[in-house]
Amino acid sequence: MRAPEYTYSNFLKAIGKFPAVCGTYTDGRDSNAICRKTLATMFAHFAQETGGHESWRDIPEWRQALVYLREVGWTEGQKGGYNGECNPDVWQGQTWPCGKDKDGDFLSYFGRGAKQLSYNYNYGPFSDAMYGDVRPLLDKPELVADTWMNLASAVFFFVYPQPPKPSMLHVIDGTWQPNDPR
Repeated sequence: MRAPEYTYSNFLKAIGKFPAVCGTYTDGRDSNAICRKTLATMFAHFAQETGGHESWRDIPEWRQALVYLREVGWTEGQKGGYNGECNPDVWQGQTWPCGKDKDGDFLSYFGRGAKQLSYNYNYGPFSDAMYGDVRPLLDKPELVADTWMNLASAVFFFVYPQPPKPSMLHVIDGTWQPNDPR
């Protein structure tokens, strides 16, 4: 069921780009246990975001992960998707200026990749992490589905904090500690 674009080689490239994932902790934390929990959590998210979710199949639902490269119901070139923050009068549109198609309309930033990366305010930081420039993926968001970035985008989302939320990695590895006992 897995889409053939999701490969082990692409997963290794993605992990290699973000060495904090399954890195070695030198402060007494169990690196191997954290790595196992990290990978299990990441793949659970992949299954939830891109899974077939077809309970009638002989394949257990948890094994139906990585089926979709693009958000169900969306195709490349489709207009009006997840681009409400593209307006250059809002801070998201200024910080991560959206690309435009040949008609001058904003590109669509619908879910792509193993974590279904969405919106310009996620594509821009991911592009910056990969290229040192926000423009490449804001101008060609389809690369998140069509290249090894289908998995790299998911690993990025796992390690990237977005205030007020910490990174998922820092929750898993115990780096982040809540400051409100509620």
